[in-house]
Amino acid sequence: MPTWVYVIITAAAVITAVSVIWKKFLQPLIHFIGTIEKMVPVLITITEVFKDAPHAFNVLDEIQAQFRTDSGSSLLDIINRLEDAAKAAVREAEILATSVEATRYALAVDRELAIRDREKLRELLLRLDRLTVKVDDNTKKGEETGRTIDKIVESRKGVAEDLAASQKRAEEAISREAGAAADAATIKSENGIK
Repeated sequence: MPTWVYVIITAAAVITAVSVIWKKFLQPLIHFIGTIEKMVPVLITITEVFKDAPHAFNVLDEIQAQFRTDSGSSLLDIINRLEDAAKAAVREAEILATSVEATRYALAVDRELAIRDREKLRELLLRLDRLTVKVDDNTKKGEETGRTIDKIVESRKGVAEDLAASQKRAEEAISREAGAAADAATIKSENGIK
C-alpha cells in the first residue's frame, strides 16, 4: 500500500479519535464545570443555612417527597385537590350565574304580567261597576214598568169584562138570527117558495 493511503487512514483515525474524545469526554466535562460554577453560590448558601443542622439533606429529601404524589398526604396531592375544588367552584359559579340570570328574567316577566293583570283587573272592575249601575237602573225601570202594567191591567179588567159580555150578547144574537133564518128557510121550503 502506498504511504499516502496510510497517511489518509491515520489522519482519519486521529480526527475520529479527537471527535470522540471531544463529544464523549471534553464537552461533558466543560458542561459539568459550567454547572459547578453555577452551583457554587447555591452550595454556599445551602451550607450557610444548614450549617447548624446536621441532617440538612434529610430536610431536602422530605421537601422533595412532598412534591411527589402518594396516597393523598403530600403537598402536591393537596394542591391538586385545591385545583380540582377551584375548577368545581368555577363551574358552580357559572351555573349559579346562569340561574341568577334566569331568575332575574323570570322576575321581570312576572313583574310585567302583574302590571298587566292589575290594569286588566282595574278595567274589569270599572266595567263591572258600570254594568251594576245599568242593572240597577234597569231594575228600577222594570219595577216602574211592572207597577205601570199592574195599573193598566187593573184598569182594563172592566174593559175585559165588558168585552166578554158584549161577545156573549153577540153570540146569542147571531144564534137567534141564525135560528130565525133557519126557521124561515124551512117554512119557505115547505110552502114551495124558493
